[in-house]
Amino acid sequence: MGNIDPGQHLSLPNFKLAVADTSTPVAGMERIEPIYENTRILVFLKPSKGVSTWEVAGFGNCYFWSHDPDKLEPLRSMAASALAL
Repeated sequence: MGNIDPGQHLSLPNFKLAVADTSTPVAGMERIEPIYENTRILVFLKPSKGVSTWEVAGFGNCYFWSHDPDKLEPLRSMAASALAL
């Protein structure tokens, strides 16, 4: 829920904020959104198969973000709903 100690991290190699680009008629195109210092990301994780590590759930697409750290209520609400399940 975002309550971590400074210096804690989770390694997700090659993670990108990919957005479906609907401005082009070519299906499957995506644009990569930059990750800034103020970007906050809610990532739903699942255990990796055969290895004691984690990977992003939903075929690597189960994440949500905000570039404004003052507007985190939608992310917190989604996280709380997921935990309630």
